[in-house]
Amino acid sequence: MEKESVDSIYYHYDNNTNYGLKILIQLQTTYLLFDSSTFKYIDEIELDNQINFEWIKINYERLNEETYIDFIKEDELVSYFIKFSNNDIFYIFQRVDNLEKWEQDFEIVCVDDQKYSETKAYMNESWIEEIIPQ
Repeated sequence: MEKESVDSIYYHYDNNTNYGLKILIQLQTTYLLFDSSTFKYIDEIELDNQINFEWIKINYERLNEETYIDFIKEDELVSYFIKFSNNDIFYIFQRVDNLEKWEQDFEIVCVDDQKYSETKAYMNESWIEEIIPQ
């Protein structure tokens, strides 16, 4: 698939499950959906099936018409890394919440963030595999 710039990013938490995080990345002509464990490209028709969620737009100020997805990596269904062309990393991870239940969360780690070097090093470990969305 040819690289398309990222227009916007949305998320949704399903509170009825531990791994209920969904991420929707709107590209120029299609969408990339993360459904808690896999990435897949969907079109507007398939997006209609996801509409019943309350999608919350992520305020990502460094996003512009020149921001593309360089690659996506996965650490055995535990962590995911979406590397953008501006070198920022969309980091999806698991953690234990206050009720001692597992949940997924995310953060965008920008180049000038303190934890950027640590996140980048983790993303580039030899066991972390690059994945191709369906």
